[in-house]
Amino acid sequence: MRVTEAKLHLKHDRALAAISALQPHRSAIESTRYPYVISDMAVQLAKAHLAIGDLGEAEARAQEAIDITRPGENTEPLAEAWRVLADVASQRGDYAAAFQALQRNAEVERANLDDIGQRALAFQLARYRTQAQKLEIEGLNQQNELLKLQQEVTKTAVQNARLSILLLLTVLGFAVFWALRTRKMQRHFQHLAQSDSLTGAASRPYFIEQSRRLLEKAERSGSHAALLIMDLDFFKTVNDDHGHAVGDEMLRRAADCCRDTLAPHGLFGRLGGEEFGFLLPGQSSEGAVALAEQCRVAVHQIYYGEPDSPSRLSASFGVATTADDGFDLRELLIAADAALYEAKRKGRNRVVHQTRRRTDRPAANPVAANS
Repeated sequence: MRVTEAKLHLKHDRALAAISALQPHRSAIESTRYPYVISDMAVQLAKAHLAIGDLGEAEARAQEAIDITRPGENTEPLAEAWRVLADVASQRGDYAAAFQALQRNAEVERANLDDIGQRALAFQLARYRTQAQKLEIEGLNQQNELLKLQQEVTKTAVQNARLSILLLLTVLGFAVFWALRTRKMQRHFQHLAQSDSLTGAASRPYFIEQSRRLLEKAERSGSHAALLIMDLDFFKTVNDDHGHAVGDEMLRRAADCCRDTLAPHGLFGRLGGEEFGFLLPGQSSEGAVALAEQCRVAVHQIYYGEPDSPSRLSASFGVATTADDGFDLRELLIAADAALYEAKRKGRNRVVHQTRRRTDRPAANPVAANS
C-alpha cells in the first residue's frame, strides 16, 4: 500500500510526498523479505530523489533495487532502476555510463515483454487444446449415438441401407464441420499470436521471429538490411492529458502512417507501448534514413486535442544497418535503440543513424517535439 501511495504521488509530481510515504516504513517493508516489493520500494525512492535533484541518494536507492533483484529475473522495478541510473549519469555528464545503463534498461524491458508474450501465447494454446478436446469428445459421443441408432433400425434391408447412407452423410458432415471449425480456430489463434490487436502491426514475438529469418536470408544472399525503431514522443502526456482513448487513436493513426510508408519495403511490428520496429531487407543506410524521414514527416501531420488549439504528434527514430552492426538481431536492436536514445537526447522528432563510429544523420530541419 505504501509503495502504491508513493507511485501515485510521483505520478502527480509530488516527489517529497512520495519520500515521506516510504521513508518511515522502509524497515517494515524490508522485513517482509520479499525481493520484488523491496526493490519496488527502493526504485520509487530513487525516482523521488532524482526528481528533487538528489543524485547521490537516487543512485544509491536505484543500485539497491538492482542488488536485491534475484539473478535472471527481469522485473519492472529492475528496468526502472537502470533507467534512473541512466538519468543520473546523464545529468552528471557521464554519457558513457548513461548509455550502458540505458542498454541494461532496454534488455530488461525486452526480456520482460518477451516473458509476457510467451505466457499469453501459452494461455491461448492451452485454451485451443481444451476446446479441441471438447470437440473431439462431442464428436465421439455423436458417433456412439449414431451407432446405437444403426443397431436399432437394422430390421429390414431397405431401412438398413437408408440408415447406412444417413450415417455416412452425418459422419462426413460432422467431420467436415469439425475440420473447418478447427481450421478457423487455428487461424484465429495464429492471428492473435502474430498481430497486435490495437494497431494491426505484427506482435513482438512474431516480429522478432520473422526478423531473424529475414536477416538470415539476407546474410546468405549477400545483401544488406536495415532496422528502424520508432518511439512516439511524450506519449505519456497524450494519455495523461487527453485520455487513453485518444492515446489509442494516436497509436492507430501513427501505425497507419508508417505502414503506408514503410510496410511495403519490409516487416512492421509493435515492440511494446508506443514503440514500433521495422525490418527493411535490401535497404542501405541512406535509403533507410530517407524512409524513416518520410514516416517522421507523416506522423508529424497528425493532430489531436481541442480544435482551437490542437497539438501535433511527433516521433523519434533510431536506425541501424547490417553494414554497420552485422546480421545479429540483438546487436541491431541495441544499435537502433542507442540511436533512438540519441534522437531523444538531441530534442526528439528526428531520425538518427548511429554507427559503431557513433556518427549520426539527423533529419533535415528537424522540428522540436510539440509536447
